[in-house]
Amino acid sequence: MREVTSEDVITSLKGVSYPATKKEMVEQAKKNNASDDVIHKIENLPMEKFRTTADIASLFEDKSRRR
Repeated sequence: MREVTSEDVITSLKGVSYPATKKEMVEQAKKNNASDDVIHKIENLPMEKFRTTADIASLFEDKSRRR
């Protein structure tokens, strides 16, 4: 499995209406033909509801700071 970036996830969510649940985000990503890696990443995000794409990006930023 390749490393999925916040940009990969956010790009796959084009057209989603925020606030959005993980379930809604997965459905939109599938409509946008996102890769299985991106779908898996969305399904495993630690929050259940997202207000904006900034919520998603912040999760990836936090991960990169821990390294």
